[in-house]
Amino acid sequence: MPAAELMLATSIGGMMVRRSGCTYTSCYCEENVYLFCRQLCKPPLSQSVEKAWAIWVSNENKTVAVWRQGGGGRTDDEVSDGDEDFSRNDEDDDDQVGLAVWDYHVVCAVKHMGSDTVIYDLDTTLPFPSPAHTYIKKAFRPHARIRSSFRPLFRVVEAQEYLECFSSDRSHMMKAGGEFLATPPGYPCILRASGENNVMKFADMCDSSMPGVVVDLSSLLAALR
Repeated sequence: MPAAELMLATSIGGMMVRRSGCTYTSCYCEENVYLFCRQLCKPPLSQSVEKAWAIWVSNENKTVAVWRQGGGGRTDDEVSDGDEDFSRNDEDDDDQVGLAVWDYHVVCAVKHMGSDTVIYDLDTTLPFPSPAHTYIKKAFRPHARIRSSFRPLFRVVEAQEYLECFSSDRSHMMKAGGEFLATPPGYPCILRASGENNVMKFADMCDSSMPGVVVDLSSLLAALR
């Protein structure tokens, strides 16, 4: 385990979830986080968790900039609203930037007993987990001048409520001819009795019928308390 992750695991009583113990399918972050939340809400992990949230990241344009992503290969110039050097301002090496522009992304925030909130992102190149304030600084660059079309909004949903409401038939990941855009998970779809696919409703930050609270970047930390 990397030194940074070992120190964090020690600080939260050794109950940190390791990346190797998570179910992961590339391009299906909403399901990855669903399964992660299910782990958190059951013993023994639930005994160390004070609060947990699924966090959907998107915006009106479905073009949200997220740095430090394993699959990121975009350049800062594509999202910049000025001439500043993003990576130098955040003291990151160019080969670590990992900028991705997602239609949406989903991560999990956890407040373990007696500890500060951490973020578990199965697609990040940052330590897993990372302290929430560090993750936000590195993944979203709060002080960078980003064009409005790439700025994130966040739907913060309590983990148990996410488990009760999330439903996907994966149709949003299919081309017109029925071929998947990315290889789907090998397990069955996570579907409610209604059979509804509500993935894009979760990603719609204007849909007040969906659970959770929608906040901007400046209010995200306050929502994780």
